[in-house]
Amino acid sequence: MSRPTKDQPPTRPGRFSAISHDLTSPLNAIIGFATLLAERGEDLPADRRERFASHIRDSGEALRSMLARLVSLLEGEKDVVSGWSSGTFQVGERESGTLQVAPQATPALSSIPAPHTAGRPVVLVVDQDDHNCELTSAFLSGRGYEILTAHSGQEALAVAQQRTLDLALLEARMPEMDGFEIASRLKALSEDEYLPVVFVTAMTDDESRLRALEVGAEQYLAKPVNRHELRARVKNLLNLRAHQRALAAQNAQLRSLERFKDETTAMLVHDLKSPLSAMTMNLEFALRELTLDPSLDPVRGALEDSRAAGSRLFRMIANLLDIGRGEEGRLVPRRASVDVNDLFERIRQMHAVEACARGVSLTTDLSVSDPLDGDPELLGRVTENLVENALRYTRAGGRVHLIARQHDRAFELSVANDGPRIEESARKLIFEKYAQGAQPPSVQGINRGLGLYFCRLAVEAHGGSITVEEEPGLPTSFRVTLPRR
Repeated sequence: MSRPTKDQPPTRPGRFSAISHDLTSPLNAIIGFATLLAERGEDLPADRRERFASHIRDSGEALRSMLARLVSLLEGEKDVVSGWSSGTFQVGERESGTLQVAPQATPALSSIPAPHTAGRPVVLVVDQDDHNCELTSAFLSGRGYEILTAHSGQEALAVAQQRTLDLALLEARMPEMDGFEIASRLKALSEDEYLPVVFVTAMTDDESRLRALEVGAEQYLAKPVNRHELRARVKNLLNLRAHQRALAAQNAQLRSLERFKDETTAMLVHDLKSPLSAMTMNLEFALRELTLDPSLDPVRGALEDSRAAGSRLFRMIANLLDIGRGEEGRLVPRRASVDVNDLFERIRQMHAVEACARGVSLTTDLSVSDPLDGDPELLGRVTENLVENALRYTRAGGRVHLIARQHDRAFELSVANDGPRIEESARKLIFEKYAQGAQPPSVQGINRGLGLYFCRLAVEAHGGSITVEEEPGLPTSFRVTLPRR
């Protein structure tokens, strides 16, 4: 790569960007206002026609001054870039960014009294040049928008703090705070709401386009701007924002309904526990008071069935409460030393009568010598859910097998049966909320898809996992793996 000589200064990307920007800005105003006068001149009020003509004249004078300055720099054989200084041309008395334009007695378009603006999209136009602000506002006027203008970053941020913006049109080259920083701050002020940002600028270099994308701008339009393209872009982005806000409102409503449902469910569950507890205690009392008179065996059997049903109902209520806690990350096991062999044997005995009534063999294979560190109540309900699920899906003459093993780093607790095999594609889905596997015609009762979901939440609260595996001769085995401590 050759180095520049003393007579040949090094080239820099965008070294003429200041000149291009300053020349394009008045050119944009001339083309824009001339187009409006040519297309809509007869429909415009006289004062607006005169103001647009004045803007064209002022911008033309500014452009002529810039060209004269550029010619003088070239004829003087000076470094044009270093000799160029933005904002040095005087046309009248008032400064407006890079152009010095004559003072305008007519108020800006955004301050002209307008009809009621409730519900209209609010569009903020940010440009240091008064002419370009009014031109952009004129392009968008009559389309149902409320147009606000700002001539600096601080002014734009002040407007955004007072009003909810629906879209921002920014010039990239701005004094003190450039358009990229303005865009970033406007996006931050909008918080979670989607705020579209469009750059309408004379900066056409690739670096500026890249910076605009980095700060989250949706569009980048170069001056002189095509008014039809500008209107189309603004309309599409405002429609997109409207859809985004509608979706956000719907999501908020759904979250509110979900909270109401959860709170109502929790309240009902708590209210159900009291009468159920009273019923269970009365059943226990009645069973203790019954004599061994054989004639009362049918009554005793009915009470035993009622007590078992009450126990299942109580467990279902507890599962509903724990599902809510688990989804909120508040299901914390109350850890204690758990004798796995004793736990499995107790549950086998609890379901022995039901298994016998179904014609199912309920067996155990227990080889755990060390205690497990876990919540006895939660692990007991997990095992009961799995046993009841296995009994429901095992045909008469089949077998349900409870297996407990220990390894160096984990315990494996399995409830297996020789019922229908669960397909690979369904083995993860059945642990999701409200998910249900294929239910054979022989299965009685209604499965809401919450039992296995509770099991998953309870096991994960222990730092473990639950999966569907296969044991020799037992095609369906729910395996709970819990870490050893």
